[in-house]
Amino acid sequence: MIKEFYFPATTFKLTLTSTALTLSTLQKGVPPGIRARVTSETAPVRVALGGATASATLGHYYDMDSEFFLFGYEELDSASFIRGGGTDAVAQVTVMHEVER
Repeated sequence: MIKEFYFPATTFKLTLTSTALTLSTLQKGVPPGIRARVTSETAPVRVALGGATASATLGHYYDMDSEFFLFGYEELDSASFIRGGGTDAVAQVTVMHEVER
């Protein structure tokens, strides 16, 4: 069996508030992601990995117009996102999936 990547697989917009979100809750019903490209558009964002929940003081800080990548099932499933300041943030996310044929 050959495993392939197809791109773009799923692209969506995240509106980040003071409540943390995870990609795993947003990807229900689609194949698991293996890579994700995230771009912060309107305000800073924070991203926590490894099962930690992002907060105003916990997580990697990415300023507006920053771009970062997540790799592997575990990283995508554990990533937690929250706005990085007092203003809600919008992030664009493209998740690449692995499919078998």
